[in-house]
Amino acid sequence: MKRFHLSVVLFIFASLSCSTVSREAEPGVPDPKTVLRLMGAKGQDGVSMDKVEEYRNLFSRLDENADGCLTRHEYVERGRYATRRVRAAIFAATDRDTNSCVSCQEYVENRIITDEAKLIMRNLDSDGDGMIQKSEFLSSGGIEDRSLAEAVFREFDGDGDGELKTPEYLRVWGRWARAGEPNSSRGEDN
Repeated sequence: MKRFHLSVVLFIFASLSCSTVSREAEPGVPDPKTVLRLMGAKGQDGVSMDKVEEYRNLFSRLDENADGCLTRHEYVERGRYATRRVRAAIFAATDRDTNSCVSCQEYVENRIITDEAKLIMRNLDSDGDGMIQKSEFLSSGGIEDRSLAEAVFREFDGDGDGELKTPEYLRVWGRWARAGEPNSSRGEDN
């Protein structure tokens, strides 16, 4: 059964991507951006201008007063997507500079990262059960060096149970996709 409940996935991603807990990288694991590229990530470079425009149009529809700032009231209180709790978690994860305003840039960046992560996860999930077992990850061919693939899997497998569930996968993916990038207004690294 290969069904992901999008609202649950986004809620979990948003909740977990706000975490300030940071683990040391597994020895032998290259920088996060390199690992994601090995797994097939293209980030901003892999998104068509049509897709970016689609995300911008979605942002514009959500930004009721067209001031370029998606407020908590507009997104969480007045939103119709998923539940209020899910919208609040997504808003918190997307507002990278924590100024209580999600800019169009923040919104588009978050959509690019999450949509790509979910697509790659679906491709890794060869049996379609909604989780990635270690054997699926290792046999995917994305990371050819087996010892590196095992180290990367351990990084993603936060609870160490030998399978990647969507929350733990997205938590690491989101952190790695933004590694070394400053938050918009504070100038801090993630």
